[in-house]
Amino acid sequence: MNETVFFGTSDHWPMVLTSQDAGFISNSFFQHIDWTIYQTILVLLEEFWTREQNKATPECWYQSYIRFLAALKNRLARWKEREKYRPALPPFIVEQLCDVRQIRNIYYRERKSIGVGYEELIVLLRNMTRDVRKEIYKYKTARWSSFLSTIQGFHDKQEKAFWSHLSKIYKPKTLPFSKLLVGTSIILDEQEITEELFKHFKNLAKAPDIDASNPHDTQVEREYHELRNLLTVPSVTGLEARSVTEVTKLIKKMKRKKSSGQDQISNLIIKILPPSYIESLVNCFNIWLNDCKYPDFWKAAKIITLNKLKAGIPGCNQIRPISLLATHSKIFEKILLERRRSWTEGNHLVPGEQSGFRSNCLLPTRVLSIYQEIKNNLAANAPTLAIYVDYEKAFDLVWHTGLLVKLHRLGIPTSLLKMIHCWLDNRTAYICFGQTKSDVFNLHVGLPQGSSLSPYLFVVYHSDLVSCLGAHPGHLFADDLSVLTRAPLQKPFTPLIKYLELEGSKFCKKIAEYSSRWKQPINAGKTVAQIFYSQIKKPVVDIYMLGQKIATVNSFKCLDFTWSSKLSLKPTVIRCLENVQRSLCKLKWLRCGKNLSKDVLRRCFFAYTFSHFAWLFPFLPRAQQEASRKKYRVALRLVHRVPFVSSTDLLSFCCYRFSVLDYYVRHVYFDRVKTNCQLHLLFLFEKSNLHS
Repeated sequence: MNETVFFGTSDHWPMVLTSQDAGFISNSFFQHIDWTIYQTILVLLEEFWTREQNKATPECWYQSYIRFLAALKNRLARWKEREKYRPALPPFIVEQLCDVRQIRNIYYRERKSIGVGYEELIVLLRNMTRDVRKEIYKYKTARWSSFLSTIQGFHDKQEKAFWSHLSKIYKPKTLPFSKLLVGTSIILDEQEITEELFKHFKNLAKAPDIDASNPHDTQVEREYHELRNLLTVPSVTGLEARSVTEVTKLIKKMKRKKSSGQDQISNLIIKILPPSYIESLVNCFNIWLNDCKYPDFWKAAKIITLNKLKAGIPGCNQIRPISLLATHSKIFEKILLERRRSWTEGNHLVPGEQSGFRSNCLLPTRVLSIYQEIKNNLAANAPTLAIYVDYEKAFDLVWHTGLLVKLHRLGIPTSLLKMIHCWLDNRTAYICFGQTKSDVFNLHVGLPQGSSLSPYLFVVYHSDLVSCLGAHPGHLFADDLSVLTRAPLQKPFTPLIKYLELEGSKFCKKIAEYSSRWKQPINAGKTVAQIFYSQIKKPVVDIYMLGQKIATVNSFKCLDFTWSSKLSLKPTVIRCLENVQRSLCKLKWLRCGKNLSKDVLRRCFFAYTFSHFAWLFPFLPRAQQEASRKKYRVALRLVHRVPFVSSTDLLSFCCYRFSVLDYYVRHVYFDRVKTNCQLHLLFLFEKSNLHS
């Protein structure tokens, strides 16, 4: 019911709303499962499932087996009620805060009516405020000490729980969203949000338009139809079978997660399976590998959405879709990935300029290559133009037809190509947001984000991208493309800039043509150009892509490195030192608790802080290396709780025979980079200046 209150000083009368049914659910139920009993029942039924596999087809046996595992988990589940919304302060402190607010309101009313407040009320308000602040401080200190005691306890007993508790401090979580921005309006209802996301992703999943007048499109379509006829021939030799030992190794590498996949099966369930169940699974896998068949019940994906923004209301383009797949399918995909990787690496199809999703091709390798190339050009007083190309939803818009045709042109074995075709064909998905689900829609483009096979297929799909750039060196890290253009040395400075403009527009046109041929859209609005120069006057270049002028920037963050036009390390150093300082502040919070041991603090430091020192250290000149060493010594004093030990005695006091920072760069970082970066080892060694 509602009523209007006919009094007040404003021309707007207030309205009072009352309801007897108002409230909210403060508790929720959580599932608890006795995994010992679960594993015991599995052992008792080993012979039954082995006999059942001999009676039915692999698909029927697998689906019955999956339903059994999920039903057994639900049968053994005990639901316990817990507080879903925990107040920040206990009830007695909340009551004290209410009393303080009442006294404050009385004081303000008397001061407004009389002109001055009573001295007794001022003293009372001051004392009550001080007492409440003390109670809040005691409560929060006790909670923090209890949390630190929990971390110390898990450090001594459970490794996984220890890191999960630390992630609450160090790892920021994705912000949840309950609103969606559509045009200029904001949607609040869950069902409406689900429908908008369904429309958006269904539109993205449509097959690209084929231009009948384009010779390349018609040629690809013709080859695809011929390829489909070839793949339907049953005489295709199957893939090599896998042994139980190989599959067991893959299962051991899985994390012990309790969260379920699309099939309601978690990693933990697979890891506790008895050996006979794994043997039965391997039998199913080998039959599907021999038939080059990917089961249809693994092709349905449940898409959950994550917010890309750190603040504000996201739109549909600011949502990251994550496909939840069947847990067993991930094991099968890793088997396919090993087959695919062995063929690709054996034929040297992936260019050396590509880093990411490959062994011994790390992010520092690519950063070091770009840095050395630009530095050599600046040493010769030659400006360098860099183009940073941004692909629009790279993984979500991979053209299936083009991918299969290109793999066939690269000479992939027919059995492996047939398996990939079956893996891509007839994939479906649905959106899950909150408690609502959308309708199922077909995926005609894109690779599922959540599959281990998707990133490597994307890399191979665009393995010929660097070759279309001509003489200009290109650098790839996953879906990030950076192209460098160096001007010839014999020309004056003004013609050099004109040359860079012309060449930059030329290879932008080549990249746009390549993307148009293989239906991989480029976001020209986010593609930027940058020119590196050593002259005093800043050169101005106008680069065009897809008929529009791309932005020219003075600094740009790419590959976690801030590239400035003068190739200064200062922006990156400042950002890394800020990250170090931010991490050290969290280490100080942990050190304040007397319950944490030195081993806990040391593990926290090397897990979350030390990496900010290590990767940038070889780039730094001696002065900035010394600044990093100072920060490192500050961290050692925090870890060992020795704030007043001098820098000369610190290493011996902490029982270190050498500086761990220098040791890491000289040995560990060195060994990682030298595999694919032999030409840059001398530069790395000179810059780090770590001679014994």
